Order: sequence, then C-alpha cells, then structure tokens
Amino acid sequence: MKTLATVLAFMAVVNFSNSLLIPTICTGDLIKTDCFGECPPRCIGVLPIDCTFKCKKGCMCKEGFVFDNRYKCIKNEGCKNGFVQRRIG
Repeated sequence: MKTLATVLAFMAVVNFSNSLLIPTICTGDLIKTDCFGECPPRCIGVLPIDCTFKCKKGCMCKEGFVFDNRYKCIKNEGCKNGFVQRRIG
C-alpha cells in the first residue's frame, strides 16, 4: 500500500510539472477551450525543443493576448522582447 501511495504521489508531481502552470479556471482574459497544445502562444525568447500539440481542455488567452512567463495574459504588444511563440506542431 505504501508503494502505491508513493507511485501516485510521483505521478501527481510529474503531471503538475508537465502542466506548465497553465490556468484551469478561466477568468479575466482567459477563455475556456476544449483543445489547446502544450505550447500555447507565449511571450518568450526561445522555442522549447519538445513543443508538440496534444489536445487537452483548459484555459487560453483571448484573441490578441498571449501568456507571459508567469502564464498571465498580456496584450501581444506587451511582449518586451517583441517575440511571440506560436504553436509549431
């Protein structure tokens, strides 16, 4: 039984770390979607190597907004580095 608890705890940590801290409660500039990828539009300078599209439910920024590095929605023009990552897979 202790082993099962350890395995479940490990799975929860792995699942949390893979979620990229993307919000699951949609408020403000977030909209609910039935299909978003692991690499939603973000205001970052480097594309992740493992950026793939796997459809899952969750929240996305509304049109004209992207996630910042803390997964808060900001206007596209708000990207300090001028780079908006797009889905590539």
